[in-house]
Amino acid sequence: DNSLEMCLGFTTTTSDSCHTYITNSDWIRFKSKLNMKAIKKWDYTVSLEANTQFMPGYRTNDKRTYSNFLAPLDVFLSVGMDFRPSLKSGQSMSLEINPLSYKLRYIGSDEETIHRQYGMLGKDTEESFGTKINYNSTFKLVKNLIWKCRFYYYTSYEYVEGELENRLSYELSKYISTELFTIWRYDDRRYYDDNLGHFQFKEYLSLGLNYSF
Repeated sequence: DNSLEMCLGFTTTTSDSCHTYITNSDWIRFKSKLNMKAIKKWDYTVSLEANTQFMPGYRTNDKRTYSNFLAPLDVFLSVGMDFRPSLKSGQSMSLEINPLSYKLRYIGSDEETIHRQYGMLGKDTEESFGTKINYNSTFKLVKNLIWKCRFYYYTSYEYVEGELENRLSYELSKYISTELFTIWRYDDRRYYDDNLGHFQFKEYLSLGLNYSF
């Protein structure tokens, strides 16, 4: 199985005196997974993942760059088991449990703020081994209403990072759809907020054109 997901969105605020616009959604996710039948609904699996972004990442009223294309680039090589039950047409579910996972983080930029942001001053690469869990599902709740869920968890047994992403999409017509998107992210290594602790949260409601082929 191979998949590529790309997302790029922008926002602008009058309170930001440094930028005309900044990105509010920006990611590139590629995954390649090879499965071999084990027993019943379980497969042996080997997967390769790579995650980065398109554009420089800024903060409001701050001209410094905190992330960029290939800065960072996270690459995972994982071995484990994949639970994939048989569901109705158009619906799917996959639960990967990878007890052995290798993570490589690469920063392809000389910006000091990016290296400091990711705790990598004086080095461009960082390696770790740990356990990784991936969950992906697509369910048709009612006619024209689709729920997609993605859960990601990785621990090196020194730190934990994870994401829970939910999308509710409703097709108003053949070409117009609306979507409610929410994402929770947890990272106890780098991020801390006085209100949310190590959590980050984002949500948006969108209305746009849709074409499937």
